[in-house]
Amino acid sequence: MGHTVGIDIGGTFTDTIVMDDEGGITTYKSPTTPQALIEGLLTNLEKAAALDGLGIHEFLRHLDRVGHGTTVATNALIERRGAKVALVTTRGFEDTIFAQRMMGMTAGLSRAEVTDYSKRAEPQPLCPPSLVFGVRERVDYKGEQIAPLNEDDVRRAAEEMARAGVGAVGICFLWSFKRPDHERRTAELVRELLPDAYISVSSSVAPRIGEYERTATTLVNAYLGPLIEEYAATLESKLTVGDHTPHIVLLDSSGGVMTPTEAADQPVRLMLSGPAGGLTASEYVGAKLGHVNIVTFDMGGTSADVGLIVDGSALSRHETDVGKYHLQIAMADVSA
Repeated sequence: MGHTVGIDIGGTFTDTIVMDDEGGITTYKSPTTPQALIEGLLTNLEKAAALDGLGIHEFLRHLDRVGHGTTVATNALIERRGAKVALVTTRGFEDTIFAQRMMGMTAGLSRAEVTDYSKRAEPQPLCPPSLVFGVRERVDYKGEQIAPLNEDDVRRAAEEMARAGVGAVGICFLWSFKRPDHERRTAELVRELLPDAYISVSSSVAPRIGEYERTATTLVNAYLGPLIEEYAATLESKLTVGDHTPHIVLLDSSGGVMTPTEAADQPVRLMLSGPAGGLTASEYVGAKLGHVNIVTFDMGGTSADVGLIVDGSALSRHETDVGKYHLQIAMADVSA
């Protein structure tokens, strides 16, 4: 007797679907527990276990697969509940993350709201200027080295981070997606002095042109990293009984899936995890019913999400703004 479980942890409710190996489906709902998100899920699984006449541990032994959509990353960014984070960048470009290409004040506003100056506001910085470190290095647009990485600059920055109690570090240099070795070496040096810090490297997280957007994506990834790393580990731990761990995947913003390890490595990809599920499911159901042009509407207790499926394919985008920061991630095109 094997079970497949689908989990959607939203801002208001935690919804769980359990499918047995014969295709039978039962659904469960409980209030989301913001301070301990996994508890709402376990409450639902205990109900499912009782329906089968099983204890929770015996039920977990029968879990084969778990699919999970969550708003934990989005909520943490909007509510500014991430780690104490520092940024290492090319010297002379320390203000890139604050200038935001002059887009920060109007990020997230509709066309009508943009003209209302009372609604314009700069975002609360994820890290203060004192934790942005410029180091000497330079690579040009062809990936050719103009100036080598100054390792002493990196070591001095890491020492200051250690004194400040930094828990996460974003590393983003100019044109690093063309030549990532400066970033990689910087990560090695930072790890020597901050072995427990979460490190996010732009050439791995967002290897695309766009200095500000790449910097923001890397910094947000670092900011969320420790929280999502702990969340993914807790999820896996709570669903493990003895030597049995089900196959767990988390829905990412594009409608694809990630393992807990991948989610911990690139938490920024969870930004639209929950809403992407509704659009992806609608695309699948629409295809089964022969519908190729669909408007999707997903109303929860916190937000209402609208998406489009055109000619059988859900619309997507490769940049978005969340919490007034512009991110370079593949996402289902959902408007909240």
